[in-house]
Amino acid sequence: MPSTTPPNDHIGLRRIWAIAWPIIISSATQTALNVTDTAFIGRLGAIPLGAGAIGGIIYLTVIMFAWGFGVGTQIVVARRLGEGRVRMVGRTVTHAFIFQWSMALVLFTVLMVGCEPIMRLLVSSDAVRGEAVGFLSYRLWGIFFAHTNFAFRSLYVGLGRTKILSLTSGVMVAVNIVLDYLLVFGIGPFPEMGIRGAALASAIAELCCTAVFIVATQIKIDAKRYSLFRFRILSFRLIGRLIRVAIPVMAQNFFTILSWLLFFLIIERLGEAELATSNIVRSLYIVMQIPLMGFNSAANTLVSYQMGRGRVDDVIPLIWRVARVCLLLVAVFVAVPLLFPGWALSIYTDQPVLIDMGRPLIPILVTSSLIMSIGTVLFSGISGTGRTSHAFAIEGSVVVVYLAVAFTLGSLLHMPLRVVWMSDVVYSLLLVGVCLCYLKWGRWREAKV
Repeated sequence: MPSTTPPNDHIGLRRIWAIAWPIIISSATQTALNVTDTAFIGRLGAIPLGAGAIGGIIYLTVIMFAWGFGVGTQIVVARRLGEGRVRMVGRTVTHAFIFQWSMALVLFTVLMVGCEPIMRLLVSSDAVRGEAVGFLSYRLWGIFFAHTNFAFRSLYVGLGRTKILSLTSGVMVAVNIVLDYLLVFGIGPFPEMGIRGAALASAIAELCCTAVFIVATQIKIDAKRYSLFRFRILSFRLIGRLIRVAIPVMAQNFFTILSWLLFFLIIERLGEAELATSNIVRSLYIVMQIPLMGFNSAANTLVSYQMGRGRVDDVIPLIWRVARVCLLLVAVFVAVPLLFPGWALSIYTDQPVLIDMGRPLIPILVTSSLIMSIGTVLFSGISGTGRTSHAFAIEGSVVVVYLAVAFTLGSLLHMPLRVVWMSDVVYSLLLVGVCLCYLKWGRWREAKV
């Protein structure tokens, strides 16, 4: 079994890159899934495009609970590995699976029952609301597989063995692209399902990702060494520890995506074309930020690992090493849309009006992405120390200001779309500033998990 720990005390760029690059590839392929859905739905018109934005963000808002719990699990796994308690790794992950499945069942039931009433409260356009409900009626079935995938991901990222994520994400995207083409437009014997076809394709793609995780884990993970899936009795104490670490991360991720949803609801009041344009640029924004996921996970895992080894003084230099590399790679990703905005936007839509509306937003997204490349690494480093409740407080305070600015610009002052999107730059700057202050003066050095 190959070692999962660094060969010496110094964690350099090679170790950071070894963890980050598979997650970056995974993020790129998952982003390709988002791009694919948006591109196919974009050919159906502005209303389905806007409905896909609302429905997709609602789905992301829900599964952020699972994502947050997975990050909390990953922090605990990395800490136990740093402490040399390898058998606790398996027990931790096994209990994480149980909690993830229970949470998935509750969320699925609540949303299936309450989807339509919720949409009536949120969306003013009857046409957009009807399409969004249809989208979610198929997309919600993916919750069970998404939760399972997050549990597997917490195991592999916590151990620093992230190469498998490239394979699972690649399979998911390949399946999604093929099924999008077949189900959205009704090719051959397949029914023409429109926006519902895109939702069903994504759910099936998540199922295929789960299948790959199961097979790969049987082959690559020494279950006996880590005491993985050696379930004897449910430890409520262990679940409680996981929840204690994870709940702030769950709440923080939920709050972050909820802020996107509220932002898009502000945009929806500006008009259907503005909403459709914002969905396009949001997808492009995610492409620009592909490196963030990999380097955030690297910062999170390696900080927790170093804390477990008692090397607290190495934490801040480590975070800055990760942040510098992240900034350089994000600069590469933003270059193409900055230089060729019309071409980048035309990937998503063939409607000149939407492309023209999107052009002024590109420089804003580029600026925000560059700032976020620093801010999110700083933030992930704070979470990696185990102070997840403090990280949630930071995120919450920044998001409140962000939404207040967006609401003022969009709903009260009725400013143009490009001005409303400037609130994202405000968010990025605040995140960097608050995280820097916390790392300098906050009480994170004595954190335990």
